[in-house]
Amino acid sequence: MLIIKNIIKFFFPNIQMYPFIISSLVKFCCDYYKFIRSIKSNSNDKNNIKLEPHIYDYRFNSGFLQKHYFQQDLWVARKVFESNTNIHYDIGSRLDGFVGNISVFCKVFEFDLRTQNKNINNINFIQSDITNLPVKENTIKSLSCLHVVEHIGLGRYKDTINPHGSIEAIKDIIRILSVNGNLYISVPVGRECICFNAHRIFSPITIMKYFTNLNLISYSLIDDNDYLFENIEPKLINDINYGCGLFHFKK
Repeated sequence: MLIIKNIIKFFFPNIQMYPFIISSLVKFCCDYYKFIRSIKSNSNDKNNIKLEPHIYDYRFNSGFLQKHYFQQDLWVARKVFESNTNIHYDIGSRLDGFVGNISVFCKVFEFDLRTQNKNINNINFIQSDITNLPVKENTIKSLSCLHVVEHIGLGRYKDTINPHGSIEAIKDIIRILSVNGNLYISVPVGRECICFNAHRIFSPITIMKYFTNLNLISYSLIDDNDYLFENIEPKLINDINYGCGLFHFKK
């Protein structure tokens, strides 16, 4: 049943809006009629109208926030800012969120397997595989990798199919982090599973084991309802299915 639901969601991404098709079209037509009627007869505006319907937008709340990312990006950006670093390295995080945010106050070097053709002030792009980063060991003092590790090896972002991709990525992250360096990493947390071609979900305890040689400075959690709980113990919370664990480690 879940597979069928995901297939339908893939081909029809706005399926949740389908019950409102008729009412939304009626509203659009009524609004258009009112708009035309309100234009003065001697105005040239009528000749400049092009139809570009966005019939569902009125149903959404103010400011759409993508699950996890808004809270996550602010949490880590605040940490980077408070560290007073002037150079930060990131692996694969959102350019239109966290990376763009911190580029306001520090220089950012961004690693990503995908190509990037944007020329953005204070952001330097380096195309690279996360499992084989072109950096010497123990050299980076401020490093982040947000909602990325869980994808590695599942082929979603041109990465090579590899059942151990996440572990290999984590090993290379640890390798390049300098002594006393800050690492900010986030992954989905909950009941452990592999959602093939999408992501993995980890127990916080599993992540702690992968980073056993680093010191945990703080752990925070974004739950299934997108509420942020800061500075809590990194343990598995039974009623979390797809939360986001936010880890701050130090080497």
